[in-house]
Amino acid sequence: MLEHLEEYHRPRDLHQALELLRRKRINTVPLAGGTNLALSRSPRLEAVVDLSELVLDFVGIGTTIRLGAMVRLQTMVRASEIRDIAGGVLSEAARREAAYTVRNMATVGGTVAVAESTSELLPLFLALDASLDLDGGEAIVPLAEYLTRKSTYMHRLITAVIFPNPQGMGVGTYRVARLESDEPILTAAAVVKRDGDRASLVRLAMGGIQRRPIRLLEVEGKMLAAGTIDGMLEVLPEVSKAVTHRGNLRASAEYRKEVAPVAARRALLAAWGE
Repeated sequence: MLEHLEEYHRPRDLHQALELLRRKRINTVPLAGGTNLALSRSPRLEAVVDLSELVLDFVGIGTTIRLGAMVRLQTMVRASEIRDIAGGVLSEAARREAAYTVRNMATVGGTVAVAESTSELLPLFLALDASLDLDGGEAIVPLAEYLTRKSTYMHRLITAVIFPNPQGMGVGTYRVARLESDEPILTAAAVVKRDGDRASLVRLAMGGIQRRPIRLLEVEGKMLAAGTIDGMLEVLPEVSKAVTHRGNLRASAEYRKEVAPVAARRALLAAWGE
């Protein structure tokens, strides 16, 4: 574990941290919770910048919600101000993201950076139209773009996750797993804003169907055009076209293709309020 590490830094200000991370002579990566990084055997990992002294564990809630990159997943589970958002869906997704001992170390920024395909939190962030604050406000990048072009941002530091407060919207999630305690096979998250019996906004995101969680933009457009819940449900078979993830020990690619529309349906109905 970290057997090739040559340098360890623990800066107290963001500017110093960014200078260290931007060096070209030695491969340097940020250290947040360390739950993933500590297992690395990569010979390219030569230096780490510990972010624990930076003030990145903030939670800001208003018309926009800001979660600092160093907010622990367990904080998302326990903090009353986060539990109050969208009926506790964010807190529940954070709880399912990892076991208790890991949640006490794992961070919001680290979860985004690792971008596990079957993450339960990332599809929810995507459905909430989240963006990333990079390098302390130097750039604001949509999370969907970051996940699609992750290598482009490998030398940028995630400092916060930001998204509009979903107050007045319906938010739903669904997971497919063999057992309640298992890592999920598929995850789905939907956000709907209703205007009577029609939707004025629809977002749908899924994990486990591609290498990283994705927004299903084409499906969203067709659902919004359909408008009613019955019309949107008729669009959901289109979800199968997005399933390109390879099969593994948990489930085959064919199973994922068959079940993906079902998971999307359950998330959508929960967001609609049924």
